[in-house]
Amino acid sequence: MASSTALINTRLTHFVDWIKPTDARIQEITAHAQTERVALQSLANAAGLKVTSTPSGGSFAKNTGLRRHVTGGSDVEGLDVDLHLVIAPKTRSDEDVSALLPTFEGIVAKRWPEHTVKRTRSSIKLSFKGARLSYDIVPMLGTDDPNVQILLRSDGQTLKTSVARHVEFIKTRTDRSNRSPGRVKFNECVRLIKWWREFKAQGSTLEVPSLALELLCAAAFDSKGVKETYHETLVDWFDHIATTVSRRERVAFSDFQRPPAPSRDAKWELLDAVNPQNNLAARWSYSELDLLGSWFTDAARLMREAIRKEGFGDHGGSLHALAELFGPPFKSHCDAP
Repeated sequence: MASSTALINTRLTHFVDWIKPTDARIQEITAHAQTERVALQSLANAAGLKVTSTPSGGSFAKNTGLRRHVTGGSDVEGLDVDLHLVIAPKTRSDEDVSALLPTFEGIVAKRWPEHTVKRTRSSIKLSFKGARLSYDIVPMLGTDDPNVQILLRSDGQTLKTSVARHVEFIKTRTDRSNRSPGRVKFNECVRLIKWWREFKAQGSTLEVPSLALELLCAAAFDSKGVKETYHETLVDWFDHIATTVSRRERVAFSDFQRPPAPSRDAKWELLDAVNPQNNLAARWSYSELDLLGSWFTDAARLMREAIRKEGFGDHGGSLHALAELFGPPFKSHCDAP
């Protein structure tokens, strides 16, 4: 299969290189983010808060982020970076997100008065005008364990998590994939599926958070690994995830702790590897789970169609199937060096 479908793998390789940040851009943003972490920590301390650490996290730290996104079928340049600030609470108000987020909103607006500042349910979103870069500034509470934090949400919920362990979860699998033949990497496949998710979700009310997608990709990788080519790997992953979702097969990991016993009441369990008490599938209804399963089933069908047509020498037909899978930008950028 690999020899008769070399072009499809080349196209997918070029496309994943196009959607990811360049090495130069990564270095530039890493330096800029560190400068802003120091500045935010200083401003927060001046406001009476005690920032104990600023761990690197999110898709940028995991090396799974997109430097381009798909909107309305077209590609849009832009990179989102998470900035976490861990606070040691001195008073009860420090533990109240209704007080903490407005405090940080004021801090961010003071630091960047010329840019757009918006409050979300757990963070402050800072969008730099004309810079194709945005920061999600996430205040968190520290715990007795320096590797564990408490995420506060505007609805009053709290969530125990770990920024460092989420990064480790992804990087461990990327390192394992690097030891396999070929250049296919776990994190790069996650990038491709994140792009597919963005294109697929346009016009739909179904929301698939990046963490949920990463967990599904990790489950597929743990079961199927990576092949020497992207198309062989992706068709395996799409098939595995489609089956997992459609059959409501439990997804749990033992990287950091033993998962709890299966729940009899849950529609489906997609358990956070860092905090297995956090079931990411709880957000979806039965109909949404059916829709999610159909998305992955359709993705597997299109990938198989692209492989089959490429094998018969129908390069145009293969390209059409891939563009149907990844959106119109694929045709424009799959041949870019």
